[in-house]
Amino acid sequence: MSARELEILRLMACGMSNGGIAADLVLSGSTVATHVLQGLRVRDRVPAVIVTHEAALMQRGAPGSSAAAA
Repeated sequence: MSARELEILRLMACGMSNGGIAADLVLSGSTVATHVLQGLRVRDRVPAVIVTHEAALMQRGAPGSSAAAA
């Protein structure tokens, strides 16, 4: 994912709406959704945010993750 897509995804994970993200980043609402949803190959925001949280847990070495076992 690009830096911009990651930025959008982070804002989604923080609970911002597509419209709020679009206003902050000077994009259209459809561009916000397209960047992340197509990049992650998901249909809507919920799985996108789940993927984000799971990836963050893996990077932190959550119990049961391969990073924690290393």
